[in-house]
Amino acid sequence: MKPGSPLSDQDKIRTGKNGFVAIMYLDDKTVLKMLGNSDMTILGQRSGFKINKSIDIKYGRIAAAVLHKKVKSL
Repeated sequence: MKPGSPLSDQDKIRTGKNGFVAIMYLDDKTVLKMLGNSDMTILGQRSGFKINKSIDIKYGRIAAAVLHKKVKSL
């Protein structure tokens, strides 16, 4: 995988012993950091301009930074 490569639903990512991957979702700037010796599958479906996100972690460590958005009440 090269830096900046786009990911799609069902893409699998595996890091080696000294590997590291950072993933940013473009719709809301959520960032996932996957450390070495980890294995996961990206899951997600587009809904308009948003992405309904999910990940399946087989093993390893993931850190996430998710921005809180204010929701307007009716």
